[in-house]
Amino acid sequence: MRTKIRRASGDDEQRVASFFTDLYETRHGIGSAGSLEMLQRTIASLFADDGELTVFISEGSGDVQGVAAVRHGQDEGACEMVTIQADDTIRGRGVAQTLLTYLVESCASCGSATLETSVPASDVRARGFLRREGFVASAEELATASPTNDGSITYTLDVAAALARVTLSDDDLNLRVNPNADAPCI
Repeated sequence: MRTKIRRASGDDEQRVASFFTDLYETRHGIGSAGSLEMLQRTIASLFADDGELTVFISEGSGDVQGVAAVRHGQDEGACEMVTIQADDTIRGRGVAQTLLTYLVESCASCGSATLETSVPASDVRARGFLRREGFVASAEELATASPTNDGSITYTLDVAAALARVTLSDDDLNLRVNPNADAPCI
């Protein structure tokens, strides 16, 4: 299965909204409490007029298979991973890892040294993914985190170390060589 990664545009808002709706309803059930509010906030933040935000979409067979977003310039030398989600039906096929590579490349192109994100302590799946991909949480946060509370754990990835681990193919590098003029850095 070959996926295509590209920057999202305003024209993608409805497709991304449908992706997140399907994903959330699959995981939590149709009509689950808070789903509409969560979806509205997510979509609004991804397609807001935010010059520091870059959103990437993974597509295959005409469908959105994953979405990732990074915010540049949060702290000096750091980027924030806003979201990274892959369709559960293609789990384990490298979509999230490929999207993460694009986020890391985007951070590197801006001169950021780290990529940071926060996840709920109760989200074991996300925490496992982050650890496998090289993110590190502070010992203090891990010591005080509990799966029973809704506290968040902040994970940090060293951008230079992550770049040393991965190399994009020539097709993937085309995104960097032909950047979208309205996107920050990359």
